[in-house]
Amino acid sequence: MNAEMNMYDIQIKEYKAEIEKLTAELNDVKRAYFEKKRLEQSKNRRPVKETLVANTNPKANSGGLDGAEMTFKASGMATLEANGYWLEEVHNFKYLGAKLVPNGQCKDGIASRIDAARRVFSSLRKCL
Repeated sequence: MNAEMNMYDIQIKEYKAEIEKLTAELNDVKRAYFEKKRLEQSKNRRPVKETLVANTNPKANSGGLDGAEMTFKASGMATLEANGYWLEEVHNFKYLGAKLVPNGQCKDGIASRIDAARRVFSSLRKCL
């Protein structure tokens, strides 16, 4: 009986090793597939301005703004894609009233938030 149990333990260990090997091979195939897909997408991407103008003009025309075109800085290709749109890197931007800079810090964040809160409370007083 004990020899039989040892035989089963050995067989289970062999199966486990084989499953781990197959899992590693599958992960390698998955990585190679997604790398190939990423390279294909990077070859087919368009500059930011072309994409936004192509998507904006039909909407502007349907709203009666014939010949309207967004103008903005588009120097080169974007490095980030979101919902099919390639985004451009900027030096800073405003988010919830705080100016975010490349090093991850907020510039004048506290003062702008206090001013925003002051404006909101002021408008609430007018409603009462």
